[in-house]
Amino acid sequence: MQDTKCNGWRNWETWNTRLMYEEMFQSISEENGCSVESLSESFENLVFELELENQKLSLLATSAVSDFLGKVDWKEIAESFID
Repeated sequence: MQDTKCNGWRNWETWNTRLMYEEMFQSISEENGCSVESLSESFENLVFELELENQKLSLLATSAVSDFLGKVDWKEIAESFID
């Protein structure tokens, strides 16, 4: 099995998403003070909305972004803001 970890995170997509949206995620986690589950759902909804719903992307670009975001471990990101 191929090791896909990146800088201590589950995979490159998770690490990169955490890095790109760190300030927004920090704000959300400070406002909500929620459980890991609700925080991870908030993060996922935010990024999907910003990257897919508010953009006019081609079918190919939409597919690529969806594939990328589908690999993100949202729970791992949420846990990093609770710990």
